[in-house]
Amino acid sequence: MAFLRWAFDEGFGVKEEVLRFKAPHREQREATVYHIVQVRQILVACENPTEELAVKIMIGSGVRLSELCGLALRGPDGVSDLMLDSLDRGRAELRVRSDGGAKGFKTRRVPITPKLAAAMKRYASLHRPESDSPVLLLNRRGQPFLKGGIDAMMDRLKLRAGFRVHAPAFRHTFATVATQSGWNLERLRVAMPHGRAAARC
Repeated sequence: MAFLRWAFDEGFGVKEEVLRFKAPHREQREATVYHIVQVRQILVACENPTEELAVKIMIGSGVRLSELCGLALRGPDGVSDLMLDSLDRGRAELRVRSDGGAKGFKTRRVPITPKLAAAMKRYASLHRPESDSPVLLLNRRGQPFLKGGIDAMMDRLKLRAGFRVHAPAFRHTFATVATQSGWNLERLRVAMPHGRAAARC
């Protein structure tokens, strides 16, 4: 169409009606949603506590890669991003901060299970490398993960599990399980806001 518009503007014999043709609709690929068997395979493929916790957080909260990298034991306000003030009612929350990679720079709280909260606390006390960084997940050098580091982790898990492992699929799986568990769309929208590209999930 760009070529035809150029040709039309240059005075070549292009009918104006042709320029109004709409592009054909491309078939949209179905979003990847992991079956429970695949989730177990991915967890078995994890070779260290950091990989295992990263997978559990993504599958259990639907956070994006950048948001996962930004989760901190102590935020800039001195408060942990693992919110346990509702634990006596059988729930916990993750605070996804605007300065911690949250999409649209909007802080939000994401409900998680007490089991995931316990896994995060266990990792922080037993397996997390010593570091001055407040970030929860640290690499082997004790440095915070960047997005590329988590991407590389997904590539390693893919090789070990034998099928594609990627962060958006964990997000799609979380959304699917949440709706099957009775979440309404408004609750889901607040927990995991998305752009138009993700709206098809």
